[in-house]
Amino acid sequence: MRNYEQEFTNAGFKVLQRCTLEKAPANPRERTGLVAKALNVGREQIVKALALQSGGAGSPLLLLLPADERPDMKLIGRALGQELDYFPQERLESVFGAPLEAFSLLPARGRGIPSAADGRIFDQETVVIASGDPLLELLVASDDLRAFLGGEAVRIVDLESAKQGKGGVIEPRTLKGFRDYLPEEMLPRQAMIATITQVFERFGFAPLQTPALEYSDILLGKLGRDAEKLLFRFRDNGGRDVCLRYDLTVPLARLAAQYADLPKPFKRYQIAPVWRAEKPGRGRFREFFQCDCDIVGSPSLLYDAECMALGLSVMKALGVDVQIRFNNRKVLAALAALLGIADERQMMAISRTVDKLPSQGSDRVRQLLALEASCNSRQIDQIMGFIDIAGTNGDMLKSLAQLLGEPAAQAVDELTRVLGYVENMTGNDRGAFRLDFSIARGLDYYTGTVYETFPTDIQSPSSVMSGGRYDNLIERYLGKPMPAVGISVGIDRLFSYLVELGKVQKSAVTSRVCVVAMEATCLRRTLEVLGAFRAAGVAAEMLIENEQKPKVDRQLSLAAKKGIPFAAIIGSNELTKGTVMLKNLAERRQEEITVEQAVAKLRAGP
Repeated sequence: MRNYEQEFTNAGFKVLQRCTLEKAPANPRERTGLVAKALNVGREQIVKALALQSGGAGSPLLLLLPADERPDMKLIGRALGQELDYFPQERLESVFGAPLEAFSLLPARGRGIPSAADGRIFDQETVVIASGDPLLELLVASDDLRAFLGGEAVRIVDLESAKQGKGGVIEPRTLKGFRDYLPEEMLPRQAMIATITQVFERFGFAPLQTPALEYSDILLGKLGRDAEKLLFRFRDNGGRDVCLRYDLTVPLARLAAQYADLPKPFKRYQIAPVWRAEKPGRGRFREFFQCDCDIVGSPSLLYDAECMALGLSVMKALGVDVQIRFNNRKVLAALAALLGIADERQMMAISRTVDKLPSQGSDRVRQLLALEASCNSRQIDQIMGFIDIAGTNGDMLKSLAQLLGEPAAQAVDELTRVLGYVENMTGNDRGAFRLDFSIARGLDYYTGTVYETFPTDIQSPSSVMSGGRYDNLIERYLGKPMPAVGISVGIDRLFSYLVELGKVQKSAVTSRVCVVAMEATCLRRTLEVLGAFRAAGVAAEMLIENEQKPKVDRQLSLAAKKGIPFAAIIGSNELTKGTVMLKNLAERRQEEITVEQAVAKLRAGP
């Protein structure tokens, strides 16, 4: 059997996992199902490669599609701006390097054949490609696959947008990694955010907003190489080089320098969307809300501790048990001395790699330390030994001092003081704070204390609240030192966990009562009662579809479907008496009472 795997590995890329099938699948659909089950991946991660040629010149083209996508040559040609057809089978091996019965995208790389791919393929973290052997499939990182095929030279097509609905109707859809928030989610989200902001303001923070767009030079060089790959960057209609904000911290740094006369320490919180062009996943989106608290203008470690105490108070207010793991970036400087590394860029690469430990595991981090941080085996062993330091917080500080010696003295002192301060602030919650030397925070602007918050009620590698001290970031805009420290909540990720933990009850209803008109002659009085309820602070609405012929059953049915607990019904009898028939829609009980009595009952609760 042919196997072109070496084409991939010889180019410096790794195969993450191999899938060996017992027998060759009868058809592509069967192949997709078998491979997806064997590798525990989604069907959308299985890639099929097509050998095509342009209709005119017959130039070859390699096209990658999700395995379940049915090829439509007219559609694909329209998306690529050229007429396309399948490449002749008898010439496949001579041009693409693989025959039909063992076709794989891998040999085409060294033959100068241009490539195109449906963008959904590179939305995935990992994808499965054919090796050439019908019994062997290869799981690889999608970023590696794109780099293997030529990186930016690979044409990306959006076949979903190219599809046209019948009769010219535009197909309603959302971009991958983006989402709509319907009322049943927005109401509990807003309640969650209200709880968070109450805690923020209890700690003395005030609200702030900054623009969604920033000049690119404001963001570039401040986030780190990994983060800058994820910027949504473009030129606006005026030709300005701009980016959608990646986070809320760098815009705050710009603002603090621009308004340097703000009273210090300046304590602010901001809740707003940010955008990152990363691969969507469970609880991870390309547009999501961040919720930041920062303290600008003081170098005191008291404020590092206050941010950690704030994070714990937020999670307690939401009913979530968490562990806040913390470290100090100065520890990494001491580690650099142990490793014999003087190159700051290499240490930053090590820091970013170590920060991936919770999400990618120790084996993958070892690989990345060699591939992306250029570490030798001795250095990798020293790094892994360093982050494996365990015991109580006190034991870990002693072990750290012994391992790294004098270069770590300042870091050990700062960690000791922060730990003492935060334990004093939080009293009985001391066990919620845990030293973890794998916590590095991937962004390059952190300079001291760093921390991440992990739910203990659920198994998750993802932090829901994180931050740290960044004393040099604002100086880049101001020209003089301006210390700062902060903490950020991942609103969408946190909300997803609250739903999973059953701590959020989804509801799309805001009204307490629906005011129902039994007939058209009662409409005026119905509107007066509606206004009276609202004026008294009772959330009320009407659900009349035709004011000329109101249908009582229809109004009551709609109210029940929406989850409105009460209906205030007004007919000719109630019109004469100046009363309403207040009906509990869940319990099907009703009583005739005055509007004032109805207000009192509705305001009293269930």
